[in-house]
Formats: sequence, structure tokens, C-alpha cells
Amino acid sequence: MNNINDYWEECLAQSFEEHGVKATNEQIQAIAKDVDNARDCIGMAFPVPENPWKRELAAAESALKREQSMRFCVICQGTGRVQYYTGPWAVNTQCDKCHGNGKHA
Repeated sequence: MNNINDYWEECLAQSFEEHGVKATNEQIQAIAKDVDNARDCIGMAFPVPENPWKRELAAAESALKREQSMRFCVICQGTGRVQYYTGPWAVNTQCDKCHGNGKHA
């Protein structure tokens, strides 16, 4: 077989013969060409849904990249909390720099 149309022509000729359908060689060639063209367009008729793992992987890679870009917070020493004194009281609150995460961008 020297091209894909030869394959389709052979398949169609055999099928026509098995089912008693009469067709000329020109008709079989034309149908084989149509079948090959239809095969090329099958994705439009039966679209393949997007793989949900691709979207999840992209989200995980984005989260990892964001996490890797985070720096250790020197203000709270990575605890996410800061303590300061106002008169006789000690105030323990969330770090303003890292918002309690212990790391910041």
C-alpha cells in the first residue's frame, strides 16, 4: 500500500463485496477519500474532554512555585506571632509582615 487511500479503498471494496453492494472503482476511490477526510476531522465531532489532572497539576505547580518564592520572616522569626510590651502589659499578636504565616513573598 503506497498511501492511506489504498487502505480505505481495499477495506471498502471488501466490505461492499461481503454485503452485496455494487460500486465502481471510481466510486470506491471517492468514498475512500471521504472516509480519510472524515477520519482527520473526527476530533471535531467527538471532542476529547480536558484531562482534569492537567488542571490540578498546573495548580499544584503554581502553589509549589509560590511556596518556593516565600522567604523566612525575620520580624517574627518564623513563628507568625510578635510580642511587644505596652506599659505593664505584654501583647502577643499576629505578625504584620507575614500575616501569621512565618514566611512572606
